[in-house]
Amino acid sequence: MAITSREIKEEEPRRAAIVSRAALAKQQPLVKRGLAFGLFGASVGGSLLWGGGGLAAWLALHPNWGGVLAAIAAQVVCSAVQWVWCHDGWNPYYLVALAVSSATTALGFWPLVHPGLTRMLQSLDGALWTFYGPHIAGVLIVLGALIADIYPEKVLTL
Repeated sequence: MAITSREIKEEEPRRAAIVSRAALAKQQPLVKRGLAFGLFGASVGGSLLWGGGGLAAWLALHPNWGGVLAAIAAQVVCSAVQWVWCHDGWNPYYLVALAVSSATTALGFWPLVHPGLTRMLQSLDGALWTFYGPHIAGVLIVLGALIADIYPEKVLTL
């Protein structure tokens, strides 16, 4: 069986696209910035969850306010350091700030995400997923926290 290409004749009208590539290209910076702000909000949210004592404390409207203030202060300092030195990824100040910020984000979301993600991974067929499911879930949470810290600084800074 031979594969042949069909030549488009000039008299055939082109099908109209719903969205043109040019329109999408114009919106790309807006979408990237929106995603960056959303991930930055997730990073801050995880830090506040951790600092406040977890979701149960926030839902009961009795978070640890000292922890919340400490988390806000740590997030402001870490974000400022990350954004100033984001061009130099191996700078010790940058690495420490990234580690602290990502750790507080991961610790904030860990109790919310880890149990369900572990169950989902362990439900997959195979002994690998059953045994290593909790470890893989933990690695995925840490990677998500790192992405939530690195992407905004790369997109929102020059």
